Amino acid sequence: MKAKKAAVLTGILLGCAIGIAACSPTAKESGTTEESKKIQETQKAGETQESSKTGETQTPQETQGGQETADSQASAEKMTLGEASDFLVETAAKYGNRIRRDSLLKGLEDREQEEADGMDMLVIVSRAFGTLPEPEASKKQKEDVDISSVPEWAMSDVENLKRVGVLKKSDIDGAEKAVTKSDVESMVQRVMDLYGN
Repeated sequence: MKAKKAAVLTGILLGCAIGIAACSPTAKESGTTEESKKIQETQKAGETQESSKTGETQTPQETQGGQETADSQASAEKMTLGEASDFLVETAAKYGNRIRRDSLLKGLEDREQEEADGMDMLVIVSRAFGTLPEPEASKKQKEDVDISSVPEWAMSDVENLKRVGVLKKSDIDGAEKAVTKSDVESMVQRVMDLYGN
């Protein structure tokens, strides 16, 4: 994902450089300059190289500056509980924690096609990484979060996140809102930041 972002950023910067070169008096007179041709060639070569590294084909929408990429659109779409679970199974495996999908969805199987809400996300993130070890004191969040409103079915998982300092007040306040892939990624990143991974 970082590689895609780098490719998009490179495309934006090179696109700006081409735009500036095209606005210069010399460029207007001659139609295009040698410099802008080189920039265009470099941009195309960079996109091709980036695509070959990731093994993916980029669409024009992904390479043009100022437009949303397919990734950012996907990140903004609401996820079902099943999709969020699939994402977490893959993500946890990257960090060495192999978890089965049915373990994440235990007790929630009948809702797997429904949109995941904030409480669902907290529960499956906690389950994806298991009982979290006590982090370094300097990394632990200082925010005091009231979890008295958390339903009983989710309490042990939410307590797991609170104990290590990953939980924020906004997680509880937004517990009924539908979550996006970006929300889940952000929560996972908080866990990773806590343990320095």
